[in-house]
Order: sequence, then C-alpha cells, then structure tokens
Amino acid sequence: MRTIILLLVAGSFFASCGSGSGKASFCDTTCSGEKIVFNGDAEFNQKLEITLNNCAADSIMWTHDKTAAVGLVYVPEFLHKNGQPNHIKVNKSAIKCAFQDSSYAWLSFNDCKTGRGYLLKLSYGGAHEKIAGALNDFDPKFSVHPDLRAYTDRGNLFVVNVVTGQTDELTFRESYDIDFDNIHDIVDSVNVTKEKMFISLRGKNGKLKTFEKAISL
Repeated sequence: MRTIILLLVAGSFFASCGSGSGKASFCDTTCSGEKIVFNGDAEFNQKLEITLNNCAADSIMWTHDKTAAVGLVYVPEFLHKNGQPNHIKVNKSAIKCAFQDSSYAWLSFNDCKTGRGYLLKLSYGGAHEKIAGALNDFDPKFSVHPDLRAYTDRGNLFVVNVVTGQTDELTFRESYDIDFDNIHDIVDSVNVTKEKMFISLRGKNGKLKTFEKAISL
C-alpha cells in the first residue's frame, strides 16, 4: 500500500543557524548540529537521516526494513553550483520528508540563506533526481497540497503526487528569467490542489500574468 509520511523533524535546534542572510522567513530558528531524522510507516519502517555541519546539510542517508540497500549522498557535491560545493543551510521550519512506500523518499527543503527551494527524489537502489527550482509551501505565498510537490524549469509548472507518483504540468508558453535565489522577483504566488494548478508570474513589464489548469491528482 502506498503511504505518505509527513513528519516533524526529530530533535531540536539550539545554536544559531546562519544570520544576516536577509531571508529571515527561512532561517529564523536555531540549530544544534544534531542529525535530522524522519521515520516512515510500520509496514516498511522507512528512515531518512540528514547530518549537519555548521547548520548546513552535509549528508543524507535513507533505507527501509525490506531492503539491504542504503542510499547515501554528500549534499555539497550532489547539489553543487557550477562544479563547486554548495553548502545549504537548513532548519526544521523549512524541511519535510515523504516516503512513497518502498519506491522513493521525497525530501523537500529551502536554503535558509537564500530561500531557494529544493526537491530530491531519492530512490532505493535506482537513479536519483534533484530539482533546484522547487516551489515549496514553506514560502507563505506558495500553497501546495500536502500530497503534492511543485517545481518549475522557468517555462513550465510541474506537479507530482508523492503518494501515487502521478504527475502533471502547465506550460507558460514562454520562458521567464527566474532567479531561484530571489524567487519573488518573478514568481508572485502559487496555489496547487489535487484539482487545479495556478501560478502568478511577473513579466518584463512588471505586470502579473496568471496561468491555471484543471488537473486530477
């Protein structure tokens, strides 16, 4: 049975987590450097752990009881920028995990330095996917159903159901010059339910343009 577990991060954060970034909405809590742990359901007992180094995500490990496979990625290299290590500050107010039975672990988080959204599709033995243009609902202007994840490649809005694996997309019919470290320069708001996709974008003239599509996810 396909299940989804959206759990609060185990453990608490106590030391300062990256100040002076100007992105207080994503980095206004504290951290201890202790690992972040997510646990899944009773059927598979999925587990995902994130180790931290100076409040930055260092490594991600995931597994479950019905596999011998243990996934492991080193975050600064896995999410590199232009070939250079990318040290992404994280905190418990902007990170969550969903387990799609024994198929995938979906990890969503925002960089508390910039507010940039990430979505990782972590396989139990296959290839992994990394998305650095995620429109996560940690942002107060992005509303996304708990079973869904949304992201963009600057020309389309994509949605995936992390319970069933179903997907849908909405095209903008043109490309928008989105800087994901300053997302609201272009992306004003997002609202995604299981029945509708909606996004509001700011064009070159500064005026907002909206796109929406009926879906069934």
